[in-house]
Amino acid sequence: MFDTIYHRKIPLKKIDERLQNPQADNKQSKPWTGSLVDTVYSLRDQVKALEMDQKKMKKDLEDETKARKSLENLIKKFMKNQQSMNLVNKDKEMEENHT
Repeated sequence: MFDTIYHRKIPLKKIDERLQNPQADNKQSKPWTGSLVDTVYSLRDQVKALEMDQKKMKKDLEDETKARKSLENLIKKFMKNQQSMNLVNKDKEMEENHT
């Protein structure tokens, strides 16, 4: 809202009216129920909640990354084990064919 106010160069009286009743600009918005201080505190609380969400998502991402790396290592070990077992089986087959 404030960006458009400054870009349009609306007189201060209009700005003051909009701050007192911002619903006049947008019929779908919630009614203005508090002061600017209340709005600042509300926004601060929202920012804190977003920061907590971001920290949780960062931790979840780290956990997922660790799990993915662990799974990759497990698959590599399994594949190496399979290759070595295939080599042993081929050796046995070759010995059986020669006898």
